[in-house]
Amino acid sequence: MKALPDGDRKAMTPEERDRFLRAAGERPPVEAAFLRLLYEGGCRLTEALHADWSDIDRRDRALRVRRLKGSRDVTVPISARLIEMLDETGPKKRGPIFPGGSRCLREVCPTGHAAGRTARRWYARAAAAAGLHAGLQHPHVAKHTRISDWARQLAAAGEPPGSLLAE
Repeated sequence: MKALPDGDRKAMTPEERDRFLRAAGERPPVEAAFLRLLYEGGCRLTEALHADWSDIDRRDRALRVRRLKGSRDVTVPISARLIEMLDETGPKKRGPIFPGGSRCLREVCPTGHAAGRTARRWYARAAAAAGLHAGLQHPHVAKHTRISDWARQLAAAGEPPGSLLAE
């Protein structure tokens, strides 16, 4: 299969993903945890912003992603490292992990109503620090990258690509 030119790709290569996650990990704790959750959850930006502490299953290391665009909710595996990073953002509580109007995003956005804009800036900064070209500096790329990673893992295990859609 012929590779797409950089400007046409919708997902990071494994090497770019690793650079992005390293760069994201060097951001302040709230930003780092948000960016990791965006990738590991295979989330759209708004889905990550709406993540709730009750969506995390610590025992099974899983995250329920509340799909906001017509599909049903899904549960995806997450790393112990992501759970640690979330814990570093502050005390465990009820409600949103990244509440737009409270402590987490207020540092950057006092009113909270521009939380999506703030989170897009966080993503762009980490992507630029990772050396990703402009076409990969949008948060939706994290979702496509995660789906590509899951597909590679299934292929390596001999599973058909369609099993990603089965639940």
